[in-house]
Amino acid sequence: MKRIYFDTTIDVYANAPDMRVDGFARATLMGNWGLFATVNGVYDTSKIDMETVKAAFNYPDYWRGRLSDPVIIDEEYLDYHDSNRDAAHDQIIEVLRYYCYRLPGLAVGLYARLPEINFYGPLIKYSAIFGTNIDYYLDWQDHNKHFFSNTNEATRKKTKRGLASQVDRVYPSVYSPLEYLGDEWMKYWKIAFDANIEESEQYHKPIYPYLSPQYHSTGAFFSPGLWKQMLTHALNHPSVDGVVVHLTVPNQTPWDDGVDWWQETLAVKESR
Repeated sequence: MKRIYFDTTIDVYANAPDMRVDGFARATLMGNWGLFATVNGVYDTSKIDMETVKAAFNYPDYWRGRLSDPVIIDEEYLDYHDSNRDAAHDQIIEVLRYYCYRLPGLAVGLYARLPEINFYGPLIKYSAIFGTNIDYYLDWQDHNKHFFSNTNEATRKKTKRGLASQVDRVYPSVYSPLEYLGDEWMKYWKIAFDANIEESEQYHKPIYPYLSPQYHSTGAFFSPGLWKQMLTHALNHPSVDGVVVHLTVPNQTPWDDGVDWWQETLAVKESR
């Protein structure tokens, strides 16, 4: 059965329901605090700090109830494609292997890296309103292939197994920034979504796209009906194994059972 997962952002709500009891699933999203050291109160995102990675396991209250959930590493700063990308590949592979060591048997993956996040690139082929630089789209496809193996561009020698061999699942990010398109929103979102799933298929891993009932650019929640269409389209895709829902709201936002996005989520779950 295709599952609807909620990542740890659901925890910012006050008195949110227990998603596991309600028939959904949970995923642990690990971000900057568990990857990068701080210097004068600021994350040093130039490199992953393995002591910080290991120290994240020193917080039993954080991990309580999460030890059976898949883990999604949210690293968005390293460059996996420039001439010095060996170091970036080595760092994130070390993180993935450490998580597999500490949490044996759990699925571990990377947020929005396989394939890399790209909403507008696929749309360039379909409408000039998104631009005419087809190389932007082609470069995205080329970059996504770097994750099969880390290749030294000077010698074209494969120097190590790539990230695709180190993850258990892939998590393409297909949020929507298209609030300004109004009624055209769903058509273009479906095009971008399908293209991202097609890119994900090349890794031959279970595919769990990241979705949100909010516009990525503003945080505004969708108009009634759009989220239901999005969830339904995603879960009906034959290559999709489930979805992960991400939310962006202020900490301790009161939970409201009656909001449109939640009622539409329940409706989609009950219909399957």
